[in-house]
Amino acid sequence: MINHRSDVCPPASPSSPGLILVGVCAAGKSTVANLLKAQGVLAHAVAQEHSLVPTLFQKPNHRVVYLAARWETVHRRRQMSWHRVNYLVERERLRQARQQAGLVVHTDGLTADEVAQIILRWFIRSSKA
Repeated sequence: MINHRSDVCPPASPSSPGLILVGVCAAGKSTVANLLKAQGVLAHAVAQEHSLVPTLFQKPNHRVVYLAARWETVHRRRQMSWHRVNYLVERERLRQARQQAGLVVHTDGLTADEVAQIILRWFIRSSKA
């Protein structure tokens, strides 16, 4: 569970540094963004089909985090009628986002809380640098 300490991350303001979470469907973007928001981090989950918008990497004070998940993980989490080829196409569309992300987190085998903790620690360290 994330430590809910208000001194870890002060409440976000529009000019505060923030996070943009991208990744394949069912990687955990929305869930993790909500956990980070509860910590006062300005976090946005970007739907996978919008992840190639060129302005994604031009937002001042925002860092991009790519949430990776294997096909087996995605299929287990969502039980969707989505074929592996769709997953591979989506992953290819997100290649640029992954290459330019400041952090890539492999979410396979991790809980949403664990992923949020990894991102929060990185975000705090990178904000101080």
